[in-house]
Amino acid sequence: MNDVDDNPEQAQLLLYLANEMPPAPRQALEKRLEADADLRDHLAALREADSSLNQGLAGLDAAEPIEVRLRSAERETVRSLRQWHIDRSINQTPQSARLRVRRVPFWLYPLTAAAVVLVGLGLWYLSFDRNADGTLAHHDDSDTPRMPVWDAPDDNEAAPDIELAVRDSDSFGELEEEMSKLIALSRALQ
Repeated sequence: MNDVDDNPEQAQLLLYLANEMPPAPRQALEKRLEADADLRDHLAALREADSSLNQGLAGLDAAEPIEVRLRSAERETVRSLRQWHIDRSINQTPQSARLRVRRVPFWLYPLTAAAVVLVGLGLWYLSFDRNADGTLAHHDDSDTPRMPVWDAPDDNEAAPDIELAVRDSDSFGELEEEMSKLIALSRALQ
């Protein structure tokens, strides 16, 4: 164990020797030193150890001047601080990069759009009533209108061909032809 921890008088003597004691306790210790010979001997031993330590350190300082050691230590400290700043600036990432958002590849957008269109067309195709052989079913319900109701076209507008709806046909060419007529009619109505 450390002697200073065991002996509070030794701690006071070290503070007295280092001239770090406040004035009131210092005066009280000086009065005790005048009265106690053992305490004076202990202080003398501490002074002797302190002086030999100071002489040893002075000898080491004379062998290697402190300026040279401080210059090399200063250079090393400045060098390590510069390196720390460089490492910090390289490793520092902006806040937006810290919250890493996984980006979707650019080719996935058109692929997704095409998939949505195909699914929509498939659902639309499946919504038609079919016969057992896969052809479109024809309903003769008089309650349900076959064509949407709109105002009668003028004389200069093309009349829609309703024969396609009445006939039992699912030819793509005929559907395309009917669609172009309906598009022309809608443009004319605008």
